Amino acid sequence: MDLITAEIIREYLLTVSEEMSETVTRTAMSPVFNEGHDYSTAVFYFDGRQVSLIARATVVPEHIYASLVSLEVMMKTFEANIQEGDVGLINDPYFGGSHLPDWTIMKPIFFEGKPTFFPVVRAHQLDVGGPVAACKNAYAKTIWQEGFRIYPIKLIEKDEVREDVWRLLLANTRLAADVDNDLRAMIGACKIAEERIRSLVSKYGIGEIKDSVKYILDYSEKRFREELSTWPDGEYHGQAFLDSDWGGGHKDINVNCKVIVKDDSISIDLAGSHPQVEGCVNSPGGNTASWLYTPLTAICPDIPVNSGFFRPVKLILPPGTVVNPDAPYPTGQSTVCVGNQICEALMAALEKCVPEKVATAGLDLTFLYNWGVDGRHGNYFLGLDYIASACSAGGTYGQDGWGGYTATHCALRIPTYEMTEIQFPYLYHRGEYVKDSAAPGKWRGVPAWELVREITDAKDATVNIFVQSYKHPLRGYAGGKSGTGNWFVVNPGKPDEIFVDSFLDRSPCPSGQVVLARSGGGGGWGDPLERDPQMVLDDVLDGYISIEKAEEDYGVVIDHTTTKIDEEETRKLREKRKKG
Repeated sequence: MDLITAEIIREYLLTVSEEMSETVTRTAMSPVFNEGHDYSTAVFYFDGRQVSLIARATVVPEHIYASLVSLEVMMKTFEANIQEGDVGLINDPYFGGSHLPDWTIMKPIFFEGKPTFFPVVRAHQLDVGGPVAACKNAYAKTIWQEGFRIYPIKLIEKDEVREDVWRLLLANTRLAADVDNDLRAMIGACKIAEERIRSLVSKYGIGEIKDSVKYILDYSEKRFREELSTWPDGEYHGQAFLDSDWGGGHKDINVNCKVIVKDDSISIDLAGSHPQVEGCVNSPGGNTASWLYTPLTAICPDIPVNSGFFRPVKLILPPGTVVNPDAPYPTGQSTVCVGNQICEALMAALEKCVPEKVATAGLDLTFLYNWGVDGRHGNYFLGLDYIASACSAGGTYGQDGWGGYTATHCALRIPTYEMTEIQFPYLYHRGEYVKDSAAPGKWRGVPAWELVREITDAKDATVNIFVQSYKHPLRGYAGGKSGTGNWFVVNPGKPDEIFVDSFLDRSPCPSGQVVLARSGGGGGWGDPLERDPQMVLDDVLDGYISIEKAEEDYGVVIDHTTTKIDEEETRKLREKRKKG
């Protein structure tokens, strides 16, 4: 096998995954797809015994690793009955899914009479039935109270659409037109992938491709084992907390993580995590695995990501807990809560092993969404406001936190205000960073994000709000401070003002209602007293922090009149603080 050819094939398959992603973006109808980019695309390989991830687009990584389990379930379900021209669909959280809105489409590509490649798209449908729009039910006690559960089915069989199944799916959503179009976009992306992969095989031959795939997997395994062998052997512990499970009544839900590094392998054990709960935060095994795999790939960015990367990793997920619940416990918010805490617990453990690699890789996402009748045209609307959920990134070694989403949701995009106002009866008054809110560190976190939004012309409308990390904000690392936490205020400054630090369930939302959303930002990295004074001054000049905070948090003394650093006073103050 020629190694240069193998590398060309690897890059080609990555490009196929990226083209799948672009296809979804350009053809989907839902703003969750074409604006928010809440989907993932990948190419999987089947060698006759085992399914392997070969290439994935950098969209929402925490989606795609669980898709491997979904694909395995699909193949086991249909076994020898997988045919050319089939398209499968699954969303069941207990068979590789995460929460019910994430639908996974997969299409087998046959060579030499056998299913060999599987392009896969997993994407967030805005609504899949259930008693509460968008399938976010704060009081769900079982998965059946969240939405429509889909065990593996064939949506298309031998190139023939199963119209009865298609109609059944559309009958179980409040947004049939959106789901209809978005399913076609997902299938279209898989068909594009099939065209590209057949072109690749026609050029190199299936034998060369199979040899190259084996090399690609083995190479990633080799590289990650080499990386792990540089980490100090030992046992490391971390813990993270979720504020609550909302309507389930549980508080301070813990995720425990024990990491054992030995030679060129790593074991991650979540024993001791909180028992499964009645609220909608339970993370099924596939979702938990994704939240553990993703930060590992993020801190090793030069190693190709595929199933070979994960061969040195052993996961221990105790059943009956929030990190591996039993059916039918609800999972509706698991993709971020308790998912974020799984990631944070792992980072807290690795901080003691490889501190220069860790950061706020999690995402303490808050949710604000509305549904009702849009008074401008009389049509039903359901809007999940991604703009209100932005900016949770923390500082990392050598880099301040940045505005936007973190590694686990790296390609989620903050939609444009103008497009969102066209699609929904919203008016955005302002969206801005909050002064003196960035978590201090040698490299600071991103400042808190504050958004003010008004409902302009809606009838029979409802608002749902979910908040986490008010009590347990995103933590800092290596001596960095924590973020400031999240909260909402409905009708700020008015007699009927409502402060929300947990959840607001199905509250009336008349025209003119204003919501202020605060997203607290990620933690800092490193001792704030070690931050370059010039960087502190730059933050003052940029309006991120005040002169007073520069002195209080960083020990940097700045003249109020000249806005210049008093280097001697800064040196004295920092020395005094370091001595305690």
